[in-house]
Amino acid sequence: MNFEAIQHIPMSQQAHGIDPNHVVFRLRAGRDDLKHCTLFYADRACRLTPVIFSSVEMQVEAQDEWFDYFQVILESPYKRICYYFELDDGTQKLLYYGDFFTDHRVDDRSEYYQMPFNHPADIAAPPAWAQDAVVYNIFPDSFATGRRFISGKSSEKEWNGQITRGKLGGTLRGVIENLDYIQELGATCIYMNPIFAAGEYHKYDLLDYHHIDPCFGTDEDFRQLVNDCHACGDYCVDTKEKLVEILYFRHFAKHFTFTSEGKNSRNKHLKNYFDVSVVIDIGCGNTNEK
Repeated sequence: MNFEAIQHIPMSQQAHGIDPNHVVFRLRAGRDDLKHCTLFYADRACRLTPVIFSSVEMQVEAQDEWFDYFQVILESPYKRICYYFELDDGTQKLLYYGDFFTDHRVDDRSEYYQMPFNHPADIAAPPAWAQDAVVYNIFPDSFATGRRFISGKSSEKEWNGQITRGKLGGTLRGVIENLDYIQELGATCIYMNPIFAAGEYHKYDLLDYHHIDPCFGTDEDFRQLVNDCHACGDYCVDTKEKLVEILYFRHFAKHFTFTSEGKNSRNKHLKNYFDVSVVIDIGCGNTNEK
């Protein structure tokens, strides 16, 4: 058994809810290494010890040069799940849980992989048009200032009494003037890192969720970018009510900062930062066919 190739990461793209009643589980293994991969799952809130496991066979849903990707979509009666995998390469069977391999189960359910709760807020719901999209990711500060050009110059702008900074000179106008380049690559969707008003060049430390950072341009520049994206190509393969999709708005990180209050004292303040990502569907069709 090729142990180095086997991978499962709980609470990730390899284990998550797809609706309130269904959970997808995935496991990576070496190409053609396993004959069978079986998921064993149980109610992690079960009052019995040991818990009672059920099982379901996983199938190879994808392959590449090095790996097989096993998957099962489980219609689970449980909101809280503990689980493990049985791996069979034809010569031996091993159980895989907690990032180690063994030939026996344990009574302590906390030793197994855990899905603490299949909560509706954690269920990914990508828009239908994203399923076949070819995505081009842009980090605005380092993409372009103009057509096939970036200044490489830092900048500082004032925003409501605070300073915003750019590092390499990228702007939304630079994106607009290079849409033909992105289209020639075959991309049908632009995924942009944060573009709203923020202190540093990366724009993750947001100041204003409603306006474009002045180092990148203006709100009108963004409107033009959206309109120009949808004008790309001889025709659009899809017409959407929303020109811009906010793909996700998720909690980015929590940081504690300290401010002095009185002599030799500190108060702890919690700051929440959010990762705001913008996706623009270019809507390009095959320009060689009508």
